Amino acid sequence: MTFSPEYRSFQDWLSSFKGSESYRNRIARLHAKYPTASLSQLRGHPKSRERVVSATKPEPIYRRSWKSISKKDLNQREKSLEVLRKVRNGESLSSASRELHTSPETVIKNTNSFRKIRGKWVAKSQDRISRVMSINENGKQSWIEVRDSRTASRIGKYNSAIREFLRTGNTDVLKPFKKPFKDANGKLHHFETDPDKLYEIAESQEEPEFWEIYKS
Repeated sequence: MTFSPEYRSFQDWLSSFKGSESYRNRIARLHAKYPTASLSQLRGHPKSRERVVSATKPEPIYRRSWKSISKKDLNQREKSLEVLRKVRNGESLSSASRELHTSPETVIKNTNSFRKIRGKWVAKSQDRISRVMSINENGKQSWIEVRDSRTASRIGKYNSAIREFLRTGNTDVLKPFKKPFKDANGKLHHFETDPDKLYEIAESQEEPEFWEIYKS
């Protein structure tokens, strides 16, 4: 099935689109939710034999990219990811959910990262949930979207190493981060490990010791 008579795929349409940004973003959000829908369905004018887009099966929210979900869903994802982190560190799902003012059901729905073992919800060791995180790269702080918990964990360890380096001046903590990694779009990134540049980045921040992990 092609996306439209003029474009074989959504990406073809997106790269060629010249209209308003708000319209493009609306179609992009709908496509993320209904990835099998055609352009006519997403526009709200389905052709004969096509169903209205709301009648098609939506993509599970945990599979959608960070940029394609609504602010409400984004808020729930951030909470769910924090609950997941706490559970992986030994806290119970119910307790962590209460702390973040959400429900276990919402966390399970937003992450698909739990399984029940002997009547208890246990977090899976890894996930493929999109999240946005901060890194230092090319002499500045950047925010990038990553697609799974393995990459997110590596970035978290890098940010912890930076804090340790800034506190102690020990450059050995930077050595494990020479290898590049890919973001959610397949773009290659390199961790900044140059001590002088890291000091410059820290000095340019208001409170470098309180870096955020996730960007709202």
